[in-house]
This record gives sequence, structure tokens and C-alpha cells, in this order.
Amino acid sequence: MTAAVPLGIDPGPGRATSTLGGLRWVHDPDDDQACLHHLAALHAPGAGRVVCHPTPGATGPILARDLLEALGKRRDALTRARRARDGAALVRVWMRAERVEHLVVLRAHRLHPQLLDAFAELSAATGPTVWLVWHHTDPPPAQAWSWPRAVDAIRGHPHADRSVRLRPVEVMYGEAVAEARREARLWRVAPPRQRRYTQPGCGLGALLQRLTIDATTEAELCLHLDAAQVGFAAEGLTLVLPPEPAALAALGPRVTPRVVARLRRIGCPASAAALLLALATDARAGQVASCSPRSISPDLGQVRLLPGTYRIPERARPLLRAALLDHQARGLPAYALFAGARGGGLLLPQAMGNLIGRAAALADLPVPLAATSAGRGDSGSEEPFATALVTSGAGRIDGGGPPPQLRPRWPRLRPPRSPVRGRALR
Repeated sequence: MTAAVPLGIDPGPGRATSTLGGLRWVHDPDDDQACLHHLAALHAPGAGRVVCHPTPGATGPILARDLLEALGKRRDALTRARRARDGAALVRVWMRAERVEHLVVLRAHRLHPQLLDAFAELSAATGPTVWLVWHHTDPPPAQAWSWPRAVDAIRGHPHADRSVRLRPVEVMYGEAVAEARREARLWRVAPPRQRRYTQPGCGLGALLQRLTIDATTEAELCLHLDAAQVGFAAEGLTLVLPPEPAALAALGPRVTPRVVARLRRIGCPASAAALLLALATDARAGQVASCSPRSISPDLGQVRLLPGTYRIPERARPLLRAALLDHQARGLPAYALFAGARGGGLLLPQAMGNLIGRAAALADLPVPLAATSAGRGDSGSEEPFATALVTSGAGRIDGGGPPPQLRPRWPRLRPPRSPVRGRALR
């Protein structure tokens, strides 16, 4: 068996392990249950660590299914997404999108040598360190790490801890007030204009979406709304919101960690991203279908649609990253993030609505507007985010007067006048 990348050796207690990468072998000659227990406990996709239990004697497609399942996908994700032949490509896409840094493969001694070579290619293509655990008395094909040192190296990698940490409420509130003040200043200088084919209030709806989409609980939503009112008041504007909690339910919370976890169960990146946009923006199917890679900001934090610019929470951005990587790998046209099955043009609203509906059923999530009969139609103007709240007038922005007139810094120079009235010198 050939080694496509340098093989690792046991570095010993004094050798640094911060430069890991490529293929590593781990030897467990006694088939110790403690080895399985400690390695399985390392599984934390949010921290960049994935542990896979491959099927003994697996073929290439079955191994791809096992790897996707380790990444959090449904076991039938490929068949339900109608992409059973794209298993290997989707594994590469999702590993890059989730930024996996360590992939631990248990029972590697039961895999075919060609599949072991494929792990070397996977590591070279996607960047993580692949740890092949050899539970057999015979040594692995190359020098190997002892499993206790491998566990310490994986757990102690300096770039591996990306888990979400709780922040103080004061910090969250201060950041929300600062963001609201920035939005208020932009509103005063250049309030959004109503675009063609949109209903009044789309600008306000997009603003409310950007201010509240990061909330994960109802208490956090109330904190964001209170901070938004304080920030607008500091800039001389009044953000009016209804006091009843039931009236604010349309704002969320929308994209919670539970929702993101369910979205990650979808194997097709395009389906997961389409459902994410539909849930986060209240856009109709035609607007989701018209989204292009250029509509997404470089940091994946904002998506520009016809009704306005919407924010995407950081915890959900890997789904957009996967859709962009899959779009690039399939060579789809640059003007369509969601193309037809044969790589054609934009999906029709009806087809996009069907795709979002199937994705919602796979993820066991509520059906968004885009998958309903009203959201699949291509007639009529686009409605704002949280339509009931915005169009009723219960949510609005008062005060501030007309936007300020921006004048040039230097006075405008005019050509001198000739003695003849009304005629300028040339």
C-alpha cells in the first residue's frame, strides 16, 4: 500500500504536536475497550473532531455513507437527496464546510487497502488529520502512535477547541446596542427605498430580521429587542414594538442551535441552504431560487435578496459554505446557487418550493412560507419579514424627521460670468 502523505510516528512526551496533518496510524494491539471509549469520547463536530465507526468490509459507497453519518447526516441522506452517486464528493464538501480538523476512523484493520489509500487522498483534499486506528496484534503498515498519546494529541490540539462558550449578558447587551445604533445611523442617512415588486415595509422587516436573528431563546430575543430600542433612542429615533409577547412571536427565535442541528441532518448542501434561507428570511420560493453566489457576503454573514439584506447567524454559516463548495465542485452557472438537476438554469418557484418542503420533512422542521401554496406562486409582490407585525403598523420607526442633506465639503466652483447677462465664459 502506498502512502500519499507523510506518515506520523509517536512524537514522544517532549515533541510538539501543533503541526499535525496528513495520515496517522494508531496501534491498539490488545483491542482494549478503554481505547474505544476514549477515542469515541473525542467526537465533537462543533470542535472540529469527528469519530467514524465504519462498517466492517465496507465498500466505497458504504464508507461514504458512514462518514456522512459521523458528520451528523441521516443514514439515508444520500438516497433521500437523490445523490447516491455523489457520496465521496459530498464527504469532501461537508468536511471542508464544517472545517473538520481531526477524523478518527475506528476498526481500520477491517477496511480494504484501497479504502485506506482513499483516506490519504481525503486528507490531502480537505486538510484534516486522519487517524486510522488498528485494533490488531499485527502492526499497521507504517509506524504508529500509541493510542493514549494519540488521544492526548487530538484533545490538546491548540486549534481544535471551537465550542460555543457562554458570554456574559452585559457583553451581549452592549454588542446588541452598538449594532442597533449603527443600523439607526444608516436608517437616518439612507432609509431603504421600496423596490419594485415588493410591498411597503420590506426595509423595516429586513432591519428587524438583522437585529433579532441571532437570538436563541425567547429571553435572548427580548434582550435584543430592548437593546435595539435603546440603540435607536440614542440616535434620536423611536423603534415602536408591541408590548404583547404573542405579537413578537413572528420575530423568532428562528435559527436556534436545535434548528441548525436538524438542518445538518440533510445530506444535500443545496437543500439545507435553501431551507435555511427560507426559515431565516420568510422569502418566497422564487426569491430563494434567484439567490446567486454573489448575493452572499464573503464572510457568509449576509444574504442580499430583493426585499432587503438579511443576516445569517454564525452557527448556520457552514450550511451556506457547503452549498457554495458544492456549487463550485459541480461547475454550476455563476448566476444560480440552486440549479436544476442537470445543472441547468434557475429552479422554477414550484420546483424550489417542492425542494424546500422535502428538506423540511427530512429535518423534521416546520414548513416555511416558501413551501406553502402561497409561497410557491410567482405572482404578486414580495412580503416583508414578519409580515403581520410590520404591515399592521405595530412595528415601526418614528421620529428623526427627514434624512439629513449631505453637502459637499468644498463649495461648488462656477465659471465666471461674462458682461453679457446669462452667458458664461468658456
